[in-house]
Amino acid sequence: MNQGRLERIKMHLLDAKDRESYSAGRIDLLVISVSGAGVYLVFETLKFLIAQKLHVEQDVLLCGGVCFVVATLVNFASQWTGYYTNRHEVCWAQYEHKRMGDEPMADDELQKQRKHDAQVRRYGWWTRRLNQVSTGAMLLGIVLLALFYLTALPAA
Repeated sequence: MNQGRLERIKMHLLDAKDRESYSAGRIDLLVISVSGAGVYLVFETLKFLIAQKLHVEQDVLLCGGVCFVVATLVNFASQWTGYYTNRHEVCWAQYEHKRMGDEPMADDELQKQRKHDAQVRRYGWWTRRLNQVSTGAMLLGIVLLALFYLTALPAA
């Protein structure tokens, strides 16, 4: 067996395990932080408008708040799919490591490895899409919040 390839698979397994635990610490933190701050700004702005008895169109502000909430919820779903992507990657790499070793793999193990590979692709696809949606919703929330502050509030 090619010793260099076996070493690469060992490293791949270790890397996949690291990514499994790291999945909660990606750009998702930025989305959660900015979206949480956005929701806070929306509530504080509404509180200010009520306290000052200002009657302004609030639809853009509320839509921005909804975008921030959607970004947060979709980001949680992306965390879940990201975890399962990495979990199946670890399982695939364990089978690949065994396949590259001295003992032959049984047919059922090869089948299980293929299933893990398919799950990696499936969950990975969902994770990428959910990350795109959550990032897009966050950016839209920022734009709507800025638009509200630039257009709806009376000049001081």
